[in-house]
Amino acid sequence: DNAFFLVSDSPTVKHVDTNTNTATRTYKGFGYPYGLDISPDTSFALVADSWKGIGHIDLRTHQVSFPYPREGIKYPCGISISSDASFALFTNGDKNNIGRINLRTNKVTFHYDNTGLKEPWGIAISPDSRHAAVANRSGNNIALVDLQTDEVSFPFPDAGFNKPQGVAFSPNGALVLVANDEGNNVARIDFHTRQVTFLGGFHRPNGVSVSRD
Repeated sequence: DNAFFLVSDSPTVKHVDTNTNTATRTYKGFGYPYGLDISPDTSFALVADSWKGIGHIDLRTHQVSFPYPREGIKYPCGISISSDASFALFTNGDKNNIGRINLRTNKVTFHYDNTGLKEPWGIAISPDSRHAAVANRSGNNIALVDLQTDEVSFPFPDAGFNKPQGVAFSPNGALVLVANDEGNNVARIDFHTRQVTFLGGFHRPNGVSVSRD
């Protein structure tokens, strides 16, 4: 079992072996890494570095690079890789838009300007790659992006979000979980009914992830 996880530990990213619970490798060359995501085949990881842009870690050769054009990227915080690893989306915090990386060509494009995004933070692509959920931190809400039509909606205007940051889909796409930072709770969103419930007992939660099972 070669299970592992990665941790943003500024200014590095650490590789942790889940069998021993120890950091077995440290990836250097970052400025201020925030969000990260591992490709479905675990061959690479992408890192949203708020100082240096989008980093790429080759998890087989252990090389760190920044192969994506930096122009237009300002304060990226969250990043998510599609289920087929053909593209990735990242939040462009200071530009109030979303960047899209074509992972076959490394081309970066920007989308969803003037749609109501305000300091977008965390982002998660649904398992079927048809939608994305965005923690709209300064807007105190969650944006849902239809990646087929490019429609951006805010279906939870009075749900009680307070500086949401981390966001994650369940493996079947039925639930969205949100780390509601200054609300001191975690939101559980039924993706189909749009019902929102809050789980208390947390202090300034920033990130959230859902197990594969």
